Amino acid sequence: MKSIALLVSTCDSYSFLWDNFKTLISKNIPIEKKYSCSETLSIGENYIPFNTNTAAWSDRLINALKRIEEEYIFFVLEDYYMTKKILSAEIDSILDTMIDKNLDKFLLQNGGNMPHTYKTYEMIGVDGVEKQISSCDYYGSFMLVNQSPYLTSLQPAVWKREALLGCLEKNWTPWDFEIKGTHKASTMNINILMYYLDEVYFNACRKGKTLSPGWDEVKRAHNLKELKLL
Repeated sequence: MKSIALLVSTCDSYSFLWDNFKTLISKNIPIEKKYSCSETLSIGENYIPFNTNTAAWSDRLINALKRIEEEYIFFVLEDYYMTKKILSAEIDSILDTMIDKNLDKFLLQNGGNMPHTYKTYEMIGVDGVEKQISSCDYYGSFMLVNQSPYLTSLQPAVWKREALLGCLEKNWTPWDFEIKGTHKASTMNINILMYYLDEVYFNACRKGKTLSPGWDEVKRAHNLKELKLL
């Protein structure tokens, strides 16, 4: 495995999501080095904590990214449950594509909805990724133009660590990052590729700790624990 680590950004009040999150990461994402950043609580075994007892979400994330050595980060929030198995060869293929095409972000998108403002990538298939990811339906690859909304979408993605760090500012919430971070990213000429997969994740919890529609079906399908909201 090339220089990549997984980083989950969370907060203590969302710890009720952690057990199921860890179960699915262990089952479906073959990345050995794992980090977490929260306020005071540790997400648990096999996750190296970079906690900072501060109210600002972005401050905790910046602190973690500055301490991580790996060049590439599989970055995910605790409420994104990774429901599709991704093979080690597929992770390697994503990294090869990022290196070959100088990508700053490889965004994973659930299939089924067309993106907002994208241009079709010149090399559909993206240097072997289509062939490597043979276990899922192929929806296509799109490069995000600078005018695209949500360049800094918090959907699961492999980021170049320095690019993710460069899109952040102190005292931001996650929603600030998606809106203000997009404006900042649009001035940085970063290269973002969106890749469609079939049901690669399930967004378990919405703003306000509201469980997402479809949770009961996902819970049964993946033998997950009942969520007890804190």
